[in-house]
Amino acid sequence: MALMDKPTPEDVNETDQTVALDEEGNVEEENISYSGAVSFVNTQYNRAKDARFSDEERWLDAYRNYRGIYSNEVQFTDTEKSKAFIKVTKTKVLAAYAQIVDVLFAGSKFPLGVEPSKFPNNVADAVSFNPEGLTKEKIKERAAQKMEMKMHDQLDETEAPKHLRSIAFECCLFGTGVMKGPFAQDKEYPRWDENGNYDPLFETIPRLEYVSSWDFYPDPDARNMTEAEFTIQRHRLNRTQLRNLKKRPHFREESIELAIDSGADYQREYWEDTLEDDGNVGGMDRFEVLEYWGVLDTELAEEADIEIPKELEDKDEVQVNIWVCNGQILRLVLNPFTPVRIPYLAVPYELNPYSFFGIGVAENMTDTQLLMNGFMRMSVDNA
Repeated sequence: MALMDKPTPEDVNETDQTVALDEEGNVEEENISYSGAVSFVNTQYNRAKDARFSDEERWLDAYRNYRGIYSNEVQFTDTEKSKAFIKVTKTKVLAAYAQIVDVLFAGSKFPLGVEPSKFPNNVADAVSFNPEGLTKEKIKERAAQKMEMKMHDQLDETEAPKHLRSIAFECCLFGTGVMKGPFAQDKEYPRWDENGNYDPLFETIPRLEYVSSWDFYPDPDARNMTEAEFTIQRHRLNRTQLRNLKKRPHFREESIELAIDSGADYQREYWEDTLEDDGNVGGMDRFEVLEYWGVLDTELAEEADIEIPKELEDKDEVQVNIWVCNGQILRLVLNPFTPVRIPYLAVPYELNPYSFFGIGVAENMTDTQLLMNGFMRMSVDNA
């Protein structure tokens, strides 16, 4: 079965079984009554953000060493005239990244293969139609080859190799790479009919997405994704990007406009000034959108007018996906994955068994980088 043989949530037109929060009546008043769910998401986000502070400090040190930038904490003596910075960290990070990419893309394609199972489940032992006289094993091999070709074609359509390279790079630099998906999306292919009229073809294909570690806020009490009760992804969107969410399933159009009418609310984090090197400390004409995946108390879900399926009525909590901006619920659906899962994967470069985030090459090079810089400054200053 190829990646898209089962419906997956988000960009594809989901099945009628998807349970979502619709807009009816006075949406502005309705959203006030849903404030409990909004407050819950914001509370979880602040918890995750506070718990991630020490990791952010490690990442900033890694980034500075990679870029060759001294932090404000480095104090130079009166006799030190040179501020030379030897980019040994950058050399090591890029070397590790190149090795990982060489392994992943050794065959110049996405690292995914399909082989026939010797003892497959729910498959007939024999076939009733075989015009080419192929053996059962050959039929299995041919089916696996066709499936692999189809999956590679689907992944290439969504630039999955590019996303995987970005994940590998952050894995080496910061210690953790984060991937989101796979989701489904409808892609438009240009086509014209016999009369020259534009008649596009739409096909449902999978989408994998790279998520920066800086925008990823996992459950602070979890050591890996298996233990995580929730994750939150922080988006920075302009008005056009925010309005484009209306084209995706189950996003609430009036709530999106209400969020825009409230004005840009994006607040820069302290680490963004270091990463972007622009010195812009003022406000930004952007919107902060939080995407929550995880558990929600059934009572809060019912307050938000979510129709709980009968099989979940006796549960204390349900799995949901909530998008929040400017106090508005932009999307609220019960998690449509079967079986239920949080659609993020976090890959550590070096596993830290007592922390969610891993250890990267740059962090391991900290002492070496410090010594190299000190010796070089002494050498330049004839010390």
